[in-house]
Amino acid sequence: IAETSGTTINNMPIDTGRDSQGLITGAALQALIDPNYSLHWKTSAGFVDLTAQQVLGVASAVRAFVQACFNRESDLLDAVAAGTITAEMLEEGWPV
Repeated sequence: IAETSGTTINNMPIDTGRDSQGLITGAALQALIDPNYSLHWKTSAGFVDLTAQQVLGVASAVRAFVQACFNRESDLLDAVAAGTITAEMLEEGWPV
């Protein structure tokens, strides 16, 4: 659930749901194809204008956020397997 809970990048609330991850990936691909690309991106706080470089930055930050969530989940599963999991661990260490 943490992976799809959203994050904030440069003061922009960014949806990290699976659909949004796909849209961000598509926008990043277009930004790679056309360095002059720009767009109006919809956030929960309203629309923002992003340049190709900013789109790539958002895509990179979202990818890092999702990977950090996966890494935390993996750490917790390792703790379960080792018998060292605690209730507190479930609330700690997640990216924001």
